[in-house]
Amino acid sequence: MSTLKPVLRFLVITLVAYLILIFPWPGVHDGYRAAFMTMVHGIYGHIGENGSVRCEAVAITATADVDLYLGKRMPEAGNRIGEAPVTINSRNLGYAPFVFFVSLILATPIPWSRKWRSVVWGLVLLSLFVVFRVGLLIAFWFGAPTEIQLYDTGAFQGLLAKSYEFLVISPGGTFVVTALIWAVVTWRAKDIQTILAKVLPESATPDGRYQS
Repeated sequence: MSTLKPVLRFLVITLVAYLILIFPWPGVHDGYRAAFMTMVHGIYGHIGENGSVRCEAVAITATADVDLYLGKRMPEAGNRIGEAPVTINSRNLGYAPFVFFVSLILATPIPWSRKWRSVVWGLVLLSLFVVFRVGLLIAFWFGAPTEIQLYDTGAFQGLLAKSYEFLVISPGGTFVVTALIWAVVTWRAKDIQTILAKVLPESATPDGRYQS
């Protein structure tokens, strides 16, 4: 029970913090979506000589709030731009990972001085993760055999598909990667040693004493 209690406390604080932080989403949605779209345009607006990416805000649903238009210039068709929309959700792709990360930090039993440093480094890494997963989405669709295909990924398309499914579509990918980032920027070797000392069962020595 002594080991179970802090684990339950950590899980409860994480869950409650996540629910509290995700609750204001309708109020911050427009601002975050605008920043998200600006990021996409700034980093992925042009793909090579013939590829382009643009975003359009759409009516909010449970699964979408942005249409990502992937375009390809077609010289053989008089430089016509062919476009294909991919519906995405800025909350799932960007906002939810940040909220989950902050919830984990709030629940972690470390001094606040360390929590603030962890937040700074974690948000930097999470921002890179969000940029990467949007890039993965774009790479997958530009490599798929469609009218807007920019390049032939060959055997790598299968790997792209699995990576896309796990890191972009699956909620599990969001939580797993975010938890890994939290662990990297938060935990130190001595923290792990302390946890192991509490979790591992004690063993008796020949003189009757116990050691961990």
